[in-house]
Amino acid sequence: MASVLAGATNLGLERMAQASENVTHAQLSWASTWYLRTETYTDALAKIIDAHHNLPLAQIWGQADHTSSDGQFFASARNSGEINAKYGLDPDLKIYSFLSGQYGSFYSSVIGATSGEAPFVLDGLKGNAAQFNLLVHYVDTGGGSDHVFAMLHLLRLKLVPDCGTFLIGD
Repeated sequence: MASVLAGATNLGLERMAQASENVTHAQLSWASTWYLRTETYTDALAKIIDAHHNLPLAQIWGQADHTSSDGQFFASARNSGEINAKYGLDPDLKIYSFLSGQYGSFYSSVIGATSGEAPFVLDGLKGNAAQFNLLVHYVDTGGGSDHVFAMLHLLRLKLVPDCGTFLIGD
């Protein structure tokens, strides 16, 4: 748990070991190496989201099978000379996040700010380990493309672009 907390708070393993009485840096490093991988975090997140969706209180917030995704922009460095047509001279990145209808964040991916968001819609919908049944997915204009419309239709999912102005695949 100390290794997870060290990563979650950006404290780092060395400072976490210094702040802990009975945990050494070697123990934290061993736990991080053997247990803290993308796969284990993905599985843990899926279990948390599935447990959240089964709570009676979560039913008040909406249907879990209605999901949405959007990218959030973050500047990553200054004065590197790379040009981003939308955000300027700084190299940037976006975190493309997915929420269930019950406000559970079930998937996220780091992408370049100049990358289109549409291909990552399929990654999030089919690449997550959560057990809830997806039916409808909401995106902004960046998340919709002909390929995404077609693939979601083949998967029997509805894509709702631009906050629900129209449904595709009815």
